[in-house]
Amino acid sequence: MDRIDLRPYAGHIILATAVLHVIIGIAAFPAPLQDIVNDGLFNAVGEHDDRNAAMWFMFNGALMLWLGIAVRWSQAQTGSLPPALGWSMLWLSMFGAVLVPASGFWIMILIALLLIAVARSPQPA
Repeated sequence: MDRIDLRPYAGHIILATAVLHVIIGIAAFPAPLQDIVNDGLFNAVGEHDDRNAAMWFMFNGALMLWLGIAVRWSQAQTGSLPPALGWSMLWLSMFGAVLVPASGFWIMILIALLLIAVARSPQPA
């Protein structure tokens, strides 16, 4: 059986993960997100732990969306990715998994390994 090469789909995988992250965030934090909106957004997070958790969760989803777009663009333009992207994501995600073992950092470790594989792939001539 042939192995599936996921490298061309790295950006799509990150985008799908980001969308799922945002959906989970909306489902997990409806009240704090609504409170942020009701308080007019500006300085609406403050010292509220639930709002901080919701804001950072959603913020990370947005960052993943940006990363997925950037990865898709880089692969389309160059056929590869900078090696530092995958390696830095790996180290950061491993540190996050140590701090919060029951989290999605394990998924980010897998994505980081995929980005490292893309960076190691030969670039098209």
